[in-house]
Amino acid sequence: MARVATDVHADRSQSDWLTRTDTTTAGTTLRAWMRAQRTSFGRWLFARTVSRRAPYFATIKPKFIDLQPHLCRVAMRKRR
Repeated sequence: MARVATDVHADRSQSDWLTRTDTTTAGTTLRAWMRAQRTSFGRWLFARTVSRRAPYFATIKPKFIDLQPHLCRVAMRKRR
């Protein structure tokens, strides 16, 4: 059940302000999430892969709930 939020202004191209690249298409991270979200093991593997790329994430052990263009929902344990 791959679900991606659609932009109301889809005819207007969007660009990343820093790299000046087109962001209307799904990037590699979003495509990986679309494949991984189908199973609980896929979601776990996606979280571990992100944690290896950004070491801070390994300390908070994120649980990705939803990932869409311009939206990321993550759950984590409440800790000190």
